[in-house]
Amino acid sequence: QLPLNEIFVYDSVRSLKRLLNGAPRISMQMALSQPHCYLQCGCCAEGKDIILSTLPDISIAFKLHLECGRLINMYDWLQSFVMIVDQDDAGRKKDVDERLQARFVNAVSELQFLGFVKPTK
Repeated sequence: QLPLNEIFVYDSVRSLKRLLNGAPRISMQMALSQPHCYLQCGCCAEGKDIILSTLPDISIAFKLHLECGRLINMYDWLQSFVMIVDQDDAGRKKDVDERLQARFVNAVSELQFLGFVKPTK
């Protein structure tokens, strides 16, 4: 037994900061791209590369966001979202349902809040 063995001195501050500070962006990306790991459900785990309609709306919007380049056309993004979510009317050309549009806008605003999407000037 050493006296004062409870005292711990560590002089590498940079390594300590790297280990103690989390990486929230990596965790958010994993949660959005693979929500079945966090939700503990089997409906989302079927295909990792396939965008399923059973995924949460923000995960669908995030995966579609990853498929696009730097700039995203909002109308095309909305049409892709609607084709995945509402597969019954996938082949029909019609106006977008207001509820689906509201769900899409909510998912995009959440992605913007998280810092994945930035508006252009």
